[in-house]
Amino acid sequence: MSATLACSSQYEPEGQFWPDLEPTGFGVSESDAGSNASTELVPELTAGAGGSRNSTTGGSASGASGTRGETTAANAGSSIAVVAASQTCSLSVSVTTVAPGGKYRPRNVGAIWIADSGGLFLKSLDVWGNRRLSHVTAWTAATKAAGVPNNKVDAVSSATLSAHREHDVTWNCTDYAGKVVPDGTYRVYFEVTDSNNSGPNHFETFVKGPNPTSAQSSATNFTGIALTFKP
Repeated sequence: MSATLACSSQYEPEGQFWPDLEPTGFGVSESDAGSNASTELVPELTAGAGGSRNSTTGGSASGASGTRGETTAANAGSSIAVVAASQTCSLSVSVTTVAPGGKYRPRNVGAIWIADSGGLFLKSLDVWGNRRLSHVTAWTAATKAAGVPNNKVDAVSSATLSAHREHDVTWNCTDYAGKVVPDGTYRVYFEVTDSNNSGPNHFETFVKGPNPTSAQSSATNFTGIALTFKP
C-alpha cells in the first residue's frame, strides 16, 4: 500500500540555493518545473494492491491513535504486513533512497515518519535537510495537519545529504508526545527530493500487535525497504 501526501496549500520555495549543502546566506531559489513532474502531489489517498481508495481532503476520520485531521497521500507501492508488540516494541526500518532526477542530485533532503492508518502523523524517525525542510512537502504537510509543524522529537536529524544512502532507524511504538499507541494498522512514510519541487513519497503499512515478524519490499526511489519487529 502506498500513497503521496498532498499539501493543503500550494508549495512555495523558501528562497535557498541548493549547490551549497548548508549555506550561510539565502538567495533566490531557482524553479525546477521540469523535474519530478510524474510525482506531483495529489489531493487523494490511494491504497495499494488489494486495498481501497478513499479521499481524505477537508475532513476527519478515526485512525489507530485517534481523530485524524486533514492529510492526503498517493504514490505507487506495495504493502507490508508487520506485527508489533502491544505495549513495548521495537520496529526497525531500513531504506535506501534513489535520486528522483532533480537538478541538485545527488544532494537530497527527505524524511521518514510513522502515521496511523488514515495518514495522521505520529512521529518522525529520520529527517534530513534542516533549512530545506520546506521542500519536503509531504512531511511538512503531515506534521502541520497533526498540529505539530516540523516536529522532530526523538528523530535522527541531519543537514542536506551530499549523496543518497541507506537509512536505518527505529520506532519505539510511541507518538511524538511519548505515549504508547494502541494496537492497530500503521504506516511508515518515506519522502525524498533533490529539487525545489515536491519529490516522491511512499508508504508501507504494518500491523502493531502481539507477534514478532519482518518483511521486505522496494518501490520507485526507495529500495531495500525492510521492516523488522522485535517484541
